[in-house]
Amino acid sequence: MDDESMQSITLAQIERAIRYWRKHLDHAENGNGVREEQVLINLYRRLMAQRVGAIDIAELIIEERFALAVLLGSPSMDSHESGCHL
Repeated sequence: MDDESMQSITLAQIERAIRYWRKHLDHAENGNGVREEQVLINLYRRLMAQRVGAIDIAELIIEERFALAVLLGSPSMDSHESGCHL
């Protein structure tokens, strides 16, 4: 079992990342942050529907990991586009 499978992201952390993307949104069509914000809103809704307060990082899809990178101190946009992930 690796370290990643032992880590989780809480609803509060997801909320913080959503606020970050809203603050830094480029409101142009397909602007920076729009996609990330929507990915996190969908993740948040999914966890609320399942009535859980956290999700294991290993269960996140790449888009969710990238959108949460503001919390996790992970790769830049360039590494996301090249297929690298947390």
